[in-house]
Amino acid sequence: MRKINVPIALIKECSHDKLRLECLALAVIIKRTFVNSTLYGVNIGNFRRTFGCSYKKAHKMIEAVKDSHLFVYDDKHDYLFAKSFKSKAVKHYGKNGKFVAHADFCKKIYESANTLRDVTRLLRETLIANVMVAQQRELLGGNAKQTQSNGKAAQSKAPIALRKFAKSINMSKSSAGRYISRMAKDDKVSKSEIVAECVLPYYTAEKADEWMRNHPKKRLQVWFSEKYHQFTAWITYGRMYSLNDGNFDKSFRNVIYNHRKRLSAINKPCDPLAYLDNFHA
Repeated sequence: MRKINVPIALIKECSHDKLRLECLALAVIIKRTFVNSTLYGVNIGNFRRTFGCSYKKAHKMIEAVKDSHLFVYDDKHDYLFAKSFKSKAVKHYGKNGKFVAHADFCKKIYESANTLRDVTRLLRETLIANVMVAQQRELLGGNAKQTQSNGKAAQSKAPIALRKFAKSINMSKSSAGRYISRMAKDDKVSKSEIVAECVLPYYTAEKADEWMRNHPKKRLQVWFSEKYHQFTAWITYGRMYSLNDGNFDKSFRNVIYNHRKRLSAINKPCDPLAYLDNFHA
């Protein structure tokens, strides 16, 4: 199964809508499965076999991919071509920006997941993991730092709030929490206890109101102290996270396409009918 680079920005863009993200998942599967990035035979049976989805989902996705900017659908020859993920934006590097290249900050998809449901979940998990590993880089988009000697990625330097994960996958905090819990259950992620600070050792409504006026953007959490038998007020900062798989950490990379021959090959028109590797009679 082929390994492909998927730009984080593209995943983020598609994550705003579930159907768009599922279309991206289909494009990923097609590119990993077929060398010419083309699926021949756009029908429910072929979609169910290729993407491991139900009859209802296959019917829905067939209609969606025909209107998606990620694909080219040829009605006459009945094929679906997944377009390149590479951005055409030109970026500048080096001193005074003299080095010009096409580049994307990408996640190299190497995992074995290859069904619509699993790849869609993997794309959301990728956005979550990107938040975790971003703190381990000097700049988002830079090269990943070295992993520890035991093969695990270094722990995040500061606690991360759940709302930051929710924002990254364009879902609610409860949904983000479920994704992280599943990743922890699958031993993909380790997380610490909640990092919090006590700001009112003795809580009263008057003290809380005064504190909130002085800190309008903060939110208090009130807990009962068994030790002192009184209510206390805290602010929470989130948890510390680390990826248990160092390879997952290293799969985030800034991919630069600066070789002229390679760029010409990327921009060269592709004839999907030249390779009938997945033709179904």
